Amino acid sequence: MKNSEKKKKLVEELVNLHRTLNVHQLYTESSHKITLDWLAETASVLKNLDENDYQEFSRLRKSIYPGVLPKTRKDAAHEIDGFVRQKVAEYKRYDFSSLDENKEKRQKSGPIGILNNGRNNVFNDNKFINLDVGIQDNGENTIAIGNKFTTLDRENKLEFWYQKWWGLIVIGVLIIIVGVLLTNTFGLTKP
Repeated sequence: MKNSEKKKKLVEELVNLHRTLNVHQLYTESSHKITLDWLAETASVLKNLDENDYQEFSRLRKSIYPGVLPKTRKDAAHEIDGFVRQKVAEYKRYDFSSLDENKEKRQKSGPIGILNNGRNNVFNDNKFINLDVGIQDNGENTIAIGNKFTTLDRENKLEFWYQKWWGLIVIGVLIIIVGVLLTNTFGLTKP
């Protein structure tokens, strides 16, 4: 199943969940199994659609539980209804076919450093190592200046001497030696 088909199926689930939403029951019977199941299923669908929407839903959901004042629960239930209604409308209009196109392009080209689909982006002084495509620009008005692309053998990793374990030991020993020399030279030790 393609990514776009999965997302469309999730949108249909969200539509059905919104149809079954009973705002009155949401704030009056917040500990009821049906209400808890509805909250959990809606959170799961939103998490699979978009992480930011899930976070916002989770924030709103915290105000529904029995320990919260009834007026606050009622306001939160109406806010959840409005939020889910808005997300349903947004997702119904959204075309998920770009998810499949990007996946096909990535499979053909190999690893991509930056996949740009936005507008007016600037990419300056980036360093790309072992990528088939450094910046794939599908957006508008993109500026890329001073980027460096390095292709190495897949088996040879770019590793500097101070990143290896023995390089760290050498650096530590040198720091100790310099410290001892400085303390002896300037007479910072007691005779």
